[in-house]
Amino acid sequence: MLELTQDLDRQVVPRWRSFVAAMKFGEVSALNSTGGQRLPVEVLNDLLEDWRRSPSISVACDVVSAAFASGHVEAVRSVSEFVANDSSALPLAKQLATDCLTGNYKRASDRLINGFGGTSFDKLPQYVGTVRQRLREYPRNPVLWTNLALAQTTLGNLEGASRAIRIALGLASNNRFVARAACRFFIHVGDLERAHAIVLHTDGLRSDPWLLSSELAVAGARRRNSRNVRTARRLLVSQDLSPFSLSELSSALATLEAHAGNIKKAKRLCESSLVEPAENSVAQAAWLGRNTGVRLSVPVQEKDTSHEAASWIATKAGDWKQALLHAFEWQSEQPFSSRPVIHGGTIATSMLEDFEQAETILRQGALSNRDDVTITNNLAFALAKQDKVADASEVIGRLSGCVITPRVAICITATQGLIHFRSGASDRGRQLYQEAIRAAEAQRFDDLSAVAKVYLAMEEARGSSKEHLAIVDDAFNSIKVLPEPFRSLHRRRLEKVQRS
Repeated sequence: MLELTQDLDRQVVPRWRSFVAAMKFGEVSALNSTGGQRLPVEVLNDLLEDWRRSPSISVACDVVSAAFASGHVEAVRSVSEFVANDSSALPLAKQLATDCLTGNYKRASDRLINGFGGTSFDKLPQYVGTVRQRLREYPRNPVLWTNLALAQTTLGNLEGASRAIRIALGLASNNRFVARAACRFFIHVGDLERAHAIVLHTDGLRSDPWLLSSELAVAGARRRNSRNVRTARRLLVSQDLSPFSLSELSSALATLEAHAGNIKKAKRLCESSLVEPAENSVAQAAWLGRNTGVRLSVPVQEKDTSHEAASWIATKAGDWKQALLHAFEWQSEQPFSSRPVIHGGTIATSMLEDFEQAETILRQGALSNRDDVTITNNLAFALAKQDKVADASEVIGRLSGCVITPRVAICITATQGLIHFRSGASDRGRQLYQEAIRAAEAQRFDDLSAVAKVYLAMEEARGSSKEHLAIVDDAFNSIKVLPEPFRSLHRRRLEKVQRS
């Protein structure tokens, strides 16, 4: 059995994307200021040195991309001309070079695509091989090392990812892109102290709002008070930086105020974050609205720029197909994160009953989250629903000895009941479902008790047991505690069972 949804505590931790994707989202662009300092250009300088040693088209494309991101396009004009006139350059690279030469940066930004997120999961090993080959030519390129770490993390090779991200830090520890990526990697592996130390010791922390927002978020995740709150507030009113550059910082401060119970201040900061919002800020605003009482004057809409926020909005509206569509995109943007996997897998399984699609989502997510008990349980559930009993039993067996919360333990017991039903051991399956129901009722998890009764009723009806009508009636009475749209969803299922 699955949880209805997971909407856990959320901080504005930095997104981890490929360098090209980070450019698309504006997260590595020069600070848009009136006389303020620009983003450090270590990456561009390293690439220019590579270009001087080996003036090839691949290096030239990297130089142009880095120049665009750091705001130093004029310094590489000759390289841009080389790319624009080279017939072997990819169309995207040629167009970016042309746009940089003509000053059409907005158009260039809109055209950039997620060079990593667009890579399908089954092609990731090939992508890793390509990056490794390029690193043999350019071993001092921190962008390549960071992209390699992202791919390795997604594939679950955390040892290789750790090595790659440490090399990137050694090459460019003060670069915003590298520092935020490294911070997110160590959050993913559960080393919050190391993640915090990386941003705390990055040069430019006190003047770069992207780094400051990361520091505040990690401090919040560690349940620590940041020493940089006053600095963040001063930077927010400095008038030197654009609303976009300050968007994540406004979100981080809004989150602090909301958790402190200062809802009016949180609302003001949250609305400030949405003037020219970063994608992460849209997702955070939507989360604050769902969970903390922050009511925005203009609520976040599904059409806004965050697939995470859009998926939750569609979920609350009961538009399951749209919710799943946005969850796909969210997982593509953050392929190592457990959140889009759990959310998308739950929608595909519990709401749409597309168990094959759910299996795909959950297997992909399990690569980078092998120890996540919720993903493991949900995968076993999706497999059992397809009558893949042996596979489901093997997967659920991985949880033996794991540390499990009371709610997840109830879900696992119910999933084991489902597996026994599908293997023909109905008596044992019924016993396990009843254990889950009793445990949920004892701990006052009324929602879990109700959902367990629904799934038990479905299995009893499937086997045409003598008691299934009484069990269906009991489930009908229980679902009254569920919020909409989940109550209506399960009511329709029970009505279908009654008619069958």
